[in-house]
Amino acid sequence: MWSALLLHQGCWLGTSAYFDGQGKLQSETQTTVTLTPSPDQQTIRQENQYFDTQGQLSQTKAWEYSSLSRSVLFFDNGAFSQGSTQFGPYGDFGAEFGLIAGEGIGKPRRLRGIPLYRNGQLETITFIREYRQDSPQIELPALTPGQLTGIWQGIATTLYPDFRNPTQVQTQLEITFDGQHLHQSLHYGQERINSTGAWNGEHLTFFGPNPIKLFCFPGGGSVVLPLQIPTRQGFFLELAWLVNPQFRLRLSRHYDSAGAWQCLTLVEETKII
Repeated sequence: MWSALLLHQGCWLGTSAYFDGQGKLQSETQTTVTLTPSPDQQTIRQENQYFDTQGQLSQTKAWEYSSLSRSVLFFDNGAFSQGSTQFGPYGDFGAEFGLIAGEGIGKPRRLRGIPLYRNGQLETITFIREYRQDSPQIELPALTPGQLTGIWQGIATTLYPDFRNPTQVQTQLEITFDGQHLHQSLHYGQERINSTGAWNGEHLTFFGPNPIKLFCFPGGGSVVLPLQIPTRQGFFLELAWLVNPQFRLRLSRHYDSAGAWQCLTLVEETKII
């Protein structure tokens, strides 16, 4: 996993957008994240710079690390997630998701999402669009449900916090959208899961006993999150990125009915129709 972390070395210039639990934009600021490995690449220094709404540097944080905690997992392509390993109905709970992609040397684009919960209720979502310093800044518009329609085929790779061998299954996701409702049928290995969501112009609400929403963000990104984490039921948190019209990444963190973190799954899918 350390070699996957090294894929993120360099200076990342970003826009951090802060949303409330209903997906309403509250503020937007500029950030710089620099990851610098030591000469032997056994230690990494990370420096985060935060700028105010006037573009003035307001805060700098820096730290070094030479190992990864058990709450974080990295895929070989650099995708990662770190966060809470146990959900409880009281207190704070959350996770960070990161995807790295783009054409050319060094995968010049990165997308991160950080949902945070307070007492089981979705409180904030931080959505960060980044590009490497000295690479072209590519700004994509906000994702729309219509961009997701079609048939997507892919591979789902799952990592486990106990470091057992990863597993892989083939996936096929078929999505239709009529302007008001989105229907999706997911074939996941031998499983088939159907779901329907209503679109209000800003986000999708999936039908079911527990409200789950898909929030669409600039840069082709989205998150799928429960507004209220159910007790004694399994749940997941997901960050997705439409990297280009034909290729999508989905990264999801899964918890069991006792609230324990079970696995991290990355789906890499290509639109075939």
